[in-house]
Amino acid sequence: MRSVAIIGAGPVGAVAALALHHLGANNVTLFDAAPQGGPVIDRNLALSHGSMLLLSRLGVWEHIHPKPHPIAEIEVNQQGGFGQALIRASEQGVAALGYTLSYASLQHALTLVLARTSVNRRFNARALKIQSSSIEFADHCEASADLVVVADGGGDLLTGCAPTVKDPLQTAILCQVKASQATRDRALERFTPAGPLALLPTGPLHYAVVWTHARSAAEARLQQAQEAPEAFCKALENSLNFGTGTLTLASAVKSHALTLRYLTPRQQGKVVAIGNAAQSLHPIAGQGLNLGLRDAWVFAECMSAGKSLEDFANSREHDRQSGIALTQSLLGIFGLPSWANLPRGLGIALFDAFAPLKAGLTKRLMLGF
Repeated sequence: MRSVAIIGAGPVGAVAALALHHLGANNVTLFDAAPQGGPVIDRNLALSHGSMLLLSRLGVWEHIHPKPHPIAEIEVNQQGGFGQALIRASEQGVAALGYTLSYASLQHALTLVLARTSVNRRFNARALKIQSSSIEFADHCEASADLVVVADGGGDLLTGCAPTVKDPLQTAILCQVKASQATRDRALERFTPAGPLALLPTGPLHYAVVWTHARSAAEARLQQAQEAPEAFCKALENSLNFGTGTLTLASAVKSHALTLRYLTPRQQGKVVAIGNAAQSLHPIAGQGLNLGLRDAWVFAECMSAGKSLEDFANSREHDRQSGIALTQSLLGIFGLPSWANLPRGLGIALFDAFAPLKAGLTKRLMLGF
């Protein structure tokens, strides 16, 4: 198999390296911009059932500690209007629709498994430029390979690939909360006048919050969280109405500006982008990381079969464009003002009542399009 250099050692880059090794590659180098043993950013992740299967196949899942928390049900509804859909893992014949875990726990497990392979790792290797298949690094070192994979999350190293950027002028407010009442293993996706609001179970009485606001309103909400955390939690409780009882903050409150960004094409000569380097999606449908992990696995499969980077890019386009279309459609539908509550509620109710549609979409969300 051809030699492969992977730039970016986050979950997507690390899974690409492991998948290549798993499928027989013995000349893979993983370049990590961070120092060895350096601090790992910590945030909550949501992995689909399909991502769990992939990580299990690579021997990673069993090493994740603490164990990922299952999502057995997902409730979808809207604030200020009727309509509710409930998606159950039992209806799909699986133990969980997905799982929540910390970035740090996943990265630790990936590092542990990588150490047992023939994958070469280079730390403090921040790539600055790619020329053909040669890579220049900030420490003035250079490297080359038959194929170069950009998985660093930015995609700026592919200078010949034009990014498409759509900015909805929204900001995600992120935090952990502790509840006085449990909703078992049920997650919530609620559409509010401020924007989509997701609540994901991360442990007994603990939840991860992704609360979308218009960028113009996000700063005031962040200031409220810092200066009046009880008022912030009360506003969150009122927006949820989910049976969690009283909420208290269990982490710092952070924010992340949301944009849709994807490269077209994602491949240039001997270089290809995967994961967030190729496409960065709004978190509304939870597709971003899971889409990137599928990129990593399919890339390894294509390379082990002797296919070209163009073949790989073409094989991933349907899944990618479907994920983008779903995300943008949901933002459009649920970004409509209050006059749309009635048709929106009817749509949610019909989705819940029409079992084949619900089962089909749920399967795609778990396994990809």
